[in-house]
Amino acid sequence: MSPYELTVRDLGNGTLLFAISGELDLTNASELESQLENEAPDASRLVLDLNGVEFVDSAVLHVLFRLARRQGADGLVLVVAADAPIRRALTLVGLERAAALETSLEALDLPAG
Repeated sequence: MSPYELTVRDLGNGTLLFAISGELDLTNASELESQLENEAPDASRLVLDLNGVEFVDSAVLHVLFRLARRQGADGLVLVVAADAPIRRALTLVGLERAAALETSLEALDLPAG
């Protein structure tokens, strides 16, 4: 059993919204990466709402960097509130240079879906 939950919503126009909650670490990083790849093989834009994530480790940060590289410029958006538990880890490793980092879903111009 995984200590995280993932739900996906197709917003149309090639955009998928993933809401992820729980703890993400070495024990489930590969599973998370596989789930994201399987759910979004052709998506042009991925939005990951990480506000429910309580912990990430370096294995998951590597997954996010690989995903950003695969999606290309503007293809990956990470939604993490300024006071979210994992925000500091994401900014310390410079993830905002590889993917867009937003504080809320409302700040995005998402298609209705």
